[in-house]
Amino acid sequence: MSVLSIQNILIIDDSADYRKLLTTFFRKVCPSAHVEEYDPAKGRPPESFSWGDFDLLILDYDLGNGENGLEWLRQYKTSVDFPPTIMLTAKDNEELVVNAIRFGAQSFLRKPGLTRNLLIESINDALTKYKQEKHKASSQKIQVHLFNKEKFFETLKTVKKNDAVYLVEIDKYQSLYETLGIFATDKFVNFFIDTISRTIKTAGYRGQMTRIADSTVAVLLANNDPAVDIENLAKKLCNAFNHAEYKNDNVTVKFSVNIGAISIDEEKSDVMSILAKIEHACRKARETDGNSYIIEWHEIVKVPPAFDQAFGIEVTNALEEDRLKLLFQSLILVSGTAHKDYKDIYQARVSLLDINNNIIEPKKFLPVLEKSKSMKKLDRWVIRYCVSELAKLVSGKAKKPGILVPLSAQSIDDKGLTDWINKLIEHVKLPGLGNSLIFEVNVKDFLPNIRQAKLQFNKLRVKLNASIALIGLNELSVMEKCLLQEKFDFVIFSPEHTGKEKMPMDQIQNIINMAKEYKVLTVASKIDSGEYLALSASAGTDYVLGHFVQPPMENIISTEEVVVR
Repeated sequence: MSVLSIQNILIIDDSADYRKLLTTFFRKVCPSAHVEEYDPAKGRPPESFSWGDFDLLILDYDLGNGENGLEWLRQYKTSVDFPPTIMLTAKDNEELVVNAIRFGAQSFLRKPGLTRNLLIESINDALTKYKQEKHKASSQKIQVHLFNKEKFFETLKTVKKNDAVYLVEIDKYQSLYETLGIFATDKFVNFFIDTISRTIKTAGYRGQMTRIADSTVAVLLANNDPAVDIENLAKKLCNAFNHAEYKNDNVTVKFSVNIGAISIDEEKSDVMSILAKIEHACRKARETDGNSYIIEWHEIVKVPPAFDQAFGIEVTNALEEDRLKLLFQSLILVSGTAHKDYKDIYQARVSLLDINNNIIEPKKFLPVLEKSKSMKKLDRWVIRYCVSELAKLVSGKAKKPGILVPLSAQSIDDKGLTDWINKLIEHVKLPGLGNSLIFEVNVKDFLPNIRQAKLQFNKLRVKLNASIALIGLNELSVMEKCLLQEKFDFVIFSPEHTGKEKMPMDQIQNIINMAKEYKVLTVASKIDSGEYLALSASAGTDYVLGHFVQPPMENIISTEEVVVR
């Protein structure tokens, strides 16, 4: 198929003008084609949407109303006969390019500088790649789905006796990512997936393989006759990786894989039980050096029916699989005293996502992560994401935005944190980016760990030129104790959410007066009403933050100053 032979085209873009522009272009290039426009303001298409009716999809990245094309692509790519796809964006972001291809787009174009020739070239390229992918899929016994983990979990509900499930993960993936960079790492993961697919095909099995996280592939081998020899295949996978060599710029990349496997032993199996067993097997495999596997027999792990334990497994899996959602909430300046270094300031707010893509609130998952000592991993994920976002904004700007990022008790004691952040900043090649990071520490974590906190804060200030904020303040005596111990750049208090009664005006005033005495900027957070916005502003707070003032956003954008009169 070529541009001239296209019969039906679908354009999804939130800009009516841009949809019209593309429609005009296609009517000139392929006049016999029917062009259909879809306005994302109508909401996501239904699951029954006939994607197969189209020969080409032009999909914008920024769909407005907090929606983005990557999420749509990930959701709908599982549909049968999903068309060849070109993603458009106004942004210049290499990570976005990689993710678009990773989630199933055949080509990627930037709107700025887009020309007729570039679009024709991209269309022909997308059609060619699509044809090659279709041919490859039809010739393989194992179907490969990228990042369609929700569909995979749904498929697990259909497993039967003698089916087999494998979890194959790249050991120490984050170290590889930091060493190779995003493009080289993605090429390595493709090599990793191809090795698994080739080994299963050679063994004569059919199945479905899904990349459920950056470092992890899940494999379901169903309806095989004879049944899968589960341990023999695990050995073959390890042997394949023992002999597989991957080079990046002619340098051999050292890596190993961990494999967990389970054989379904009854006609109907609970999905949560399967996931718990396979995760348990993979964790045990990590304890052995080199390429290793563990077969999880049904009697080893028993998942209690209690909801709290099932929820604990869900939270752990969400973090392991990078099922996280980060939003940014803008601090609004209400006094004349802005921080000298920052044009705008945002607070990073993280939530986890369950397997159905529903949000798990921090108040529910944080106790689980604290108990499992996984807060450091969560903190690093948020920091990495924020550095990536900042890198898109700060280049060439004299006055940078600042982002408040959480620092848990576990991270206070993380001796390698500052050096790790420095490596992230070196990777994006923007010296001075550390100055945009404002580390939030809660009073309850600071006071029991004053010595470690002071050492950590000193390293963050000296090596990164970062700022420090104290959060969770309700009592004046506790605030004074903290300010006597450490110099903070911000104190953050929540006048409407103290855990008890709302703060009266004199308590708000006393907190702000003490902060001024110690030359610390104040932030009144979680503002949910006009009453407390006015009280905080009249008491002299420097910034306000909350849903009533401005709801959180998916992306960092420039804000306008709000004057409260």
